[in-house]
Amino acid sequence: MFSSIIELHEIDDSVMQILSHFILKKHLSAYQIFKKEKSLNNKLDYSITNKKVKRILDLDLIEKIKDYTQLSEVELKRNAIYYKLTEHGLFALYLKHKTYSPRPTVVTVKGKERLIPITLSKNSLLRYREYDFYKFCLYPWMDHNTIASCSQQFAKKIHDSLSDISQYVEKYLLSAYYENLLSAQSKKSDDSPGGIDPDSVDHIESLSKKFEYSKDSGEIIPLSYLNFNEKKIFDQMLYDTYKRVVSINLKSLYYRAIFSLVSENIKDGDKKIVQQDLKFKKILTQLNNHFQSNYNSLCET
Repeated sequence: MFSSIIELHEIDDSVMQILSHFILKKHLSAYQIFKKEKSLNNKLDYSITNKKVKRILDLDLIEKIKDYTQLSEVELKRNAIYYKLTEHGLFALYLKHKTYSPRPTVVTVKGKERLIPITLSKNSLLRYREYDFYKFCLYPWMDHNTIASCSQQFAKKIHDSLSDISQYVEKYLLSAYYENLLSAQSKKSDDSPGGIDPDSVDHIESLSKKFEYSKDSGEIIPLSYLNFNEKKIFDQMLYDTYKRVVSINLKSLYYRAIFSLVSENIKDGDKKIVQQDLKFKKILTQLNNHFQSNYNSLCET
């Protein structure tokens, strides 16, 4: 996530239009995506969809499947290239979850075609359960069995909480990254990123100008466009940002997620399921203790 955070401004509606198809299926070919898109726009040309697929591949939001044992015999016979979400791709889906207007798709239910919106669902949580995103952002405060047994409505609340966590992480990463850039520009030895020689000020300024141009043009600067010294400084900035990233307090984000869930109405069936979740109850108890302690001290008369 951290290494590609600067590129996330490239994730616009056009990218999300294609990326969202992976919500419904774990692996897809460019042609399969094209067929789904063509059902909504009969005049669509395959080359347009293929170009969009290549773009999200370049953004490292999807990757080519290497293990073909997960493909069906029919899919193997087609000899197509299949893609799956990367960790960055799943993060992007949550980052845009609350701001992206769901894309409709055509599905066949009991022999009849109908339009449904492509949105994160309970099946999404189960489909991508092995991804590190969930290992860091969800499983520390909720057990997988709870997710597998909960209602669709409760799953939606979980997605909303994960979206909030993603947006917080994005802001933290961007803040850490640009603070390092600004400290490099300040020319102050105390604030400059460790390892950057004072004689490199000119290279820092040229790197800064390229970043400014990148923001103005809305395009990403390829690393090949940076000279040796700019690339060295850029790598040092990434390293310094990484050191800050590993210090992020994820537990505070778990508290926020749980507070958001319990402060709303929960169906009785979901309550019974969550009551069996030891992870959830442990974090909830810690949250309640903090709340009660601060409540009592703040409300003393």
